[in-house]
Amino acid sequence: SVQELVRLLNTSLAFRQLSLTENLWKRFVLKETIGDFRYHPEGWFRTYRELIYSRYLTKHSDKKDSVTPPNTRLKLKGFYCEYQYLDWFRSQAQLEHYAHESFVVHRIQEAQYNPELFVQHYEKNNLPVIFTDIVPQWPAFNGGPDGTRRWDLDSLIKRFPDVPFKLSDSTPPPNRTRVRMTLKDYAHYMEYQQDSDPLYIFDNSFEERMPSLSEDYEIPRHFWEDFFSVLGSDTRPPHKWVLVGPQRSGTGFHIDPRGTSAWNALLFGRKRWALYPPHVPPPGNAGMAGGNYIQ
Repeated sequence: SVQELVRLLNTSLAFRQLSLTENLWKRFVLKETIGDFRYHPEGWFRTYRELIYSRYLTKHSDKKDSVTPPNTRLKLKGFYCEYQYLDWFRSQAQLEHYAHESFVVHRIQEAQYNPELFVQHYEKNNLPVIFTDIVPQWPAFNGGPDGTRRWDLDSLIKRFPDVPFKLSDSTPPPNRTRVRMTLKDYAHYMEYQQDSDPLYIFDNSFEERMPSLSEDYEIPRHFWEDFFSVLGSDTRPPHKWVLVGPQRSGTGFHIDPRGTSAWNALLFGRKRWALYPPHVPPPGNAGMAGGNYIQ
């Protein structure tokens, strides 16, 4: 519990250092707020102190044994923790230094392949491919005033300032926490966060709350075939997502559920995919029995 952790960090300098691990306080914030918080620029511990613990003290001001978490961190010389170091290293690593392409993904234009040729050449052969000219035709990309992007973060905040978006992190089930946060608060978090594994928007019901977004893009003709459509809107599984995240956010190696394949459209920034053939496990990873995720 939080109270036990607070008492632990007051027992010694070493326990204090370990108890201030940011991921611990991140879990407490997400669990107790479900997204109703504003991230503090100094990190998750400070966020918890400012938002959660202050509420606790207000509600339980008569408890004499309440222990207040410290305000500041101590510089502890000679102390080393590999877990904390690796977490810090991942939070500081610049991903462009790790770019590696042993296979050049084909980049083509929509007119080069009609749907039939696309299926024969790419889909049946399980070859990854990038269309370079589809997204720029969408209103989401350049349909704003003076040709601006309707789906950049600032534009979406103006259009939907108070609409909560679903967030997720890459913590494996069952410890994963799904929260909701407005875009304004999420943009604030993205600006200041130093997480090794940041929260990211992963919302599969965005069109239900913001139906006008469906007018900003269209399904490419190469992907019109949709077998799940025979199930109807009430019974088909989720099939549309909007994703927003800062550097280092994302998911681990996985196989898409229910034997599906997804097409992705990148509107802003950069996204990296690491692709392996279905029969080749990523090095150093083993499949979880009966599941789609790789640990």
